[in-house]
Amino acid sequence: MQYMVDLGVKAIRLPIAPQYCLNADGTLNTWVVNTLAADIKFNMSRNVSTVLDAHTYLPFTDPAVASFWSLFAPAIEKAIGGATPLFGIELTNEPGKSSKDLNLWTEPLRKTIKAIRIAGYKGYIFAGAGDWNNMTFLPSALVEVERTGGITAMDPLNLTIYTGHDYWNKDSNLGKTRNDQGEAVDGNINIAKRYDPALRVARRIGAKVVMSEIGGGISPDGPLPAFNGIGKNGKQLQEEYFTYAKANQDVLIGTWFWMAGKTSVGYRHKIEAGNPHTRSLQTFWKSS
Repeated sequence: MQYMVDLGVKAIRLPIAPQYCLNADGTLNTWVVNTLAADIKFNMSRNVSTVLDAHTYLPFTDPAVASFWSLFAPAIEKAIGGATPLFGIELTNEPGKSSKDLNLWTEPLRKTIKAIRIAGYKGYIFAGAGDWNNMTFLPSALVEVERTGGITAMDPLNLTIYTGHDYWNKDSNLGKTRNDQGEAVDGNINIAKRYDPALRVARRIGAKVVMSEIGGGISPDGPLPAFNGIGKNGKQLQEEYFTYAKANQDVLIGTWFWMAGKTSVGYRHKIEAGNPHTRSLQTFWKSS
């Protein structure tokens, strides 16, 4: 935690693997609970929020999502001293990767949240829809929330925040486009046009949104270039996004850059303390 706190961040999204949080018999692994609680309390003491991200691709139709969090979330909340604005859980990283079927999302998510609330967890819940680029799929998901009763019908405590992911990368190989694989960015991206649809629906229904995973367009070696030299590079897109995000903080309440911590040397989205290039990302969270 110290490494990321030293970056000056205001929130840390901490990926966890649910299978390591439980014992073989399905009971809580108290060592994991206590270790994570210590990390969360360390962050809290420095006024830094923590979100535990179950970094899986399970759809909400999978009962493992509700069963895990119904056991784990109340235990963690108790271990850190109770519900706090500085802690939340992200139910699953990208539920149903590449799935656009909202029948696998709306009602299953509602049932998942209900189960977690019945289990006693009172804090923030973060939930997304779709895959790598689900920020542009989020409008459809939020319309479903609206159609089926609104945000309090989804979560009576109204503490569920909807998440989006997005990457600006572009490559001649579509498999390296709009994810963390491409070495260039799509220079034709218009940030407002890309994200306005989600925020427009969120405002209308009273929902809050977090960009819970975004490649910031900057690598430890410098800004990612525009694909084929056309349009904006990663630094220019980053600055455009910063301006947009700050102008929409009433509904877009957070942005979590991917990624800090331990990762492979040369990974293009690694944020390094003291790096002259990725330091530019820090201007966002230190001034927002």
